[in-house]
Amino acid sequence: MSSPISIKTIEIHAFRWAGTREGNDPPDEATLKRLTLGHVGIRVIGKNIVDSENIYSFRPKKPIGMSMDDFFERIKKGESFAGQILPEGDNMLFEEAKKNCVKLIKRRRSLNKSSCLEIKKQLDIDIANSPLENKKYSLPPMNEEDKWQLNSYNCATILGTLGMESPYPSGRLKDYLKEGVYEITTYRCS
Repeated sequence: MSSPISIKTIEIHAFRWAGTREGNDPPDEATLKRLTLGHVGIRVIGKNIVDSENIYSFRPKKPIGMSMDDFFERIKKGESFAGQILPEGDNMLFEEAKKNCVKLIKRRRSLNKSSCLEIKKQLDIDIANSPLENKKYSLPPMNEEDKWQLNSYNCATILGTLGMESPYPSGRLKDYLKEGVYEITTYRCS
């Protein structure tokens, strides 16, 4: 019988890419394409949590047979695709962004323990059921007056479906972070 989990903190990692810093090796082409969009991920830390080191993020599932270039062009044009949260997390992408950031910002907030448990539960459900046809990935509308497509989210707005308020509710990271900024918002579960 496994021991119950106890969640200590939930971290939200977010960044906007400003390029590779001098002295660092540039990332591969596929990683670079993902970095240029900026990204948001979630990490759950606590006792009896096997995957405490992973930063999970919501991203689109590329259809089989579609080239990566075509895939990114269609996303940029506003097309939505089934979303997914990979069970292995997205640590490499976040590590690349963090080592190349020009400014690291840390924020602290709090959540109650039951909310933290519900967030972890929904995250686990979404990981297990990925790709998610009922949660499409798309880039945010360009203008505030434009509406999101039905059941469409990006890496920032998906947090609302997990049961937590996103620090980036419009989904447009440029509204909140300057280029080159890596931000970690830590929610203490109490």
